[in-house]
Amino acid sequence: MLRVSTCLFSSLVLAGLTPHLQQEKHPPLETPQKQVAPANTKNTHKHSDWAEDEDPENHPADCSQPAIDETTTFSEQPFKHSDQLKPLDPRLWDHKSFDNKVLADHQTDRRWYRLPEWLAGTWHTDSETTLEEIDLRFGTRDILPYTIKHKESWIFGMQRDAQGSVWHFVMLPHLQQITKPDRSQYALVTKTSICSTRDSGLILKSQRISIEVERFTNIISSAHSKEIIEHLYPISPAKARMFLSVKTFDVDGAPIWMSRSVRTLRKLKGFSPMPQHEGQDLVALFKEFLNSADMGCLSGSQSK
Repeated sequence: MLRVSTCLFSSLVLAGLTPHLQQEKHPPLETPQKQVAPANTKNTHKHSDWAEDEDPENHPADCSQPAIDETTTFSEQPFKHSDQLKPLDPRLWDHKSFDNKVLADHQTDRRWYRLPEWLAGTWHTDSETTLEEIDLRFGTRDILPYTIKHKESWIFGMQRDAQGSVWHFVMLPHLQQITKPDRSQYALVTKTSICSTRDSGLILKSQRISIEVERFTNIISSAHSKEIIEHLYPISPAKARMFLSVKTFDVDGAPIWMSRSVRTLRKLKGFSPMPQHEGQDLVALFKEFLNSADMGCLSGSQSK
């Protein structure tokens, strides 16, 4: 069953990753005129090198990344994108009449991921600084940073097991929708993966289909897919940093645009278990997961 969310900032609850509907960026039709440098990029046409988390217990695998600190530069962040994604269903291409039933034609997936203790709770940010934008069609790079207001909140962690570990539930596909006076925006999250790093951080990776539809004609005005990689790590007990890399692909699955940015997050409150969410009995689902993973001894969850 396809889950639909109309909330701007709730995708972490089900999809495990942050939404990018609020600041959808579309590649310009012409080469950017701002400060640019050669990107040395290639439009290679390989299949997606998406790496799923194959850990049998579905807890974050070790990404084997070096530890980082406040002096680490953005270029040192571990962002490895796919060279190419699968083409979009032709029924979702530009200028086609939109049928949201097409979005429901994806394989369902439910997983639990174990999170580091520092991340469990509610987090918030007020701004985002874009550090780099690359036009992969023309091979140009905009390296002039700029900061925008960007208010966003996240909830990490839904259940705690008998040993005190916090777990997060991911159910796919997950559809996010924003309705505006003249158009509607849809983002269908189709894949997620979570793995840990040596600095006690997490690498969150997702793929999604982004569609914009004219409300009065129901015609698709733009369509593309995205791969989003986020690196989260703590910088103090109540602060964290998030490095993001977003790669955009056209309807044929060829890369056309990439942006990289950074956010500083502050913790609003600690972990609180969620017995239910959007009609899902998380207590029952968590117990079912632990039993299926031969971890039934951990099903006596803790309340805090």
